[in-house]
Order: sequence, then structure tokens, then C-alpha cells
Amino acid sequence: MSTSGTTTFSLTRDDIINYALRKIGRLDLGSTPDATIVANTATALDMMIKSWITRGIKLWTINEITLPLVASQTKYVIGPTGTDLVTDKPMKLKQAWLRDVSVTPNTDIPLNPVSQYDYNLLGSKFSSGTPNSVYLEVGRDNSNIYLYLTPDTFTGTNYQLHFVTQRLIQDAGVSTNNLDFPTEWLYTLGWNLAAEIALDNGVEAQKIAYIETKAAKLLEEVEAFDEEHTSTYFTPDLRYRSR
Repeated sequence: MSTSGTTTFSLTRDDIINYALRKIGRLDLGSTPDATIVANTATALDMMIKSWITRGIKLWTINEITLPLVASQTKYVIGPTGTDLVTDKPMKLKQAWLRDVSVTPNTDIPLNPVSQYDYNLLGSKFSSGTPNSVYLEVGRDNSNIYLYLTPDTFTGTNYQLHFVTQRLIQDAGVSTNNLDFPTEWLYTLGWNLAAEIALDNGVEAQKIAYIETKAAKLLEEVEAFDEEHTSTYFTPDLRYRSR
């Protein structure tokens, strides 16, 4: 027996909305919700998925960003309205390195990501040279990258900053958009949206409790799956061994 041979199943924003409305009994099979219900549910959907970024890493939101360096520039503004790079706002800095693009093959120099506290304790932040540390300051609309040391003329000319970051989940957008989630999250999205809108739609308490329990279970399961699997190595601490 043959199979489909495809793995591209997806749902649009309104498909998810209709699914959630059916789960709470607000939409009959074959019916179409009115524009006000769709608009209100779309708002709830966007608010819900935006809040989920606080629950931890979403693997598909981790990406590598390349930032051209400028001699004598310490701070770089990055985000949807960034002055140095227009992209999704970085939320967490996972890794960073400098890439020398003046040689073939290119060579990389690791950078040390530091906290605001550690960055504040550094010495002259505007001394020029080859950076060895980087600090990500997350703002409301954009984020700021601070380098230490400040790139000198050679570094600004020959190096790029590469860093791995977690971005925001994209807006749901218009009715025909696919959501910024992989397919394994669609079932969870539908049930959690149902839980989100159940109270506003007058669903009875017993049914709300069932929907919320199922939604929470699905979210827990998919988040447990959404983690990076890498090898872990342990080495003994030999500092205090007897001689």
C-alpha cells in the first residue's frame, strides 16, 4: 500500500481559529464564523503565542545572524527598526564569534558572551582592538549588541560578527498565513487557543476545565520534545586529588 510521500501538511491562521471555535462549541461543522469573532480570536491567538517565548527555547526560532562591523563603533542596534541591521529582534544570545573574511578559507575567533553585570565591570569600553566579549541588551522594539573591545580599523574592515540567537515568534498575520510553528505544534495550538477563548465565549466551567487540562498536557508534551539533543561529557575535577 502506497503512502502520500509528503510531510508538508499545515494549517492557516483561520484554520486554527475555526478548529478552536469548534472545540468550544462556538462553530458548527460547515459554518463560517463572523468577522468580529474571527478578529477577536485572532487577537487572542497572537497574545497567546507571543507569551510562549517566555516559556523557553523554541528550536525553530534559533538562528545565526551576520553583522558587518564598523571601526570605532561599540554599540549596534538590531531589530525590526534597527539602525545597523533590520531583522527579527534577538531575545537571547547563545553563541558568538568573529569571522575574518579577508582570508580564504575564512577563520573564526570565538567571543565570550557576557551579562550586563559583567559588561559593566569591564574596563575602558571604548578602547579599540579586536573584540573578545559581546553583550546583548534586549529592548522593547530592538536589541543592542555591545562589543568589547571596540573594533579597530583592521577589525572593522576585515571581520564580521556572527552570533546565534533566539528570535521572537512571528505574528499570526492575515487569515491565509501559516503560523510560525512547525507542524508538530498545530494540535497544541488548536487546543490551547480553545482554552484561551473558552471563558469569553461562555463555555460552561466543567467543559473549560476539560479543555484547559488537555491543552496544558499537549503543551507540556510538545515542549518536552522541543529541546536540543547533544552529547554531554563529564570530566573529573583533579584540583584536589591527593598526591
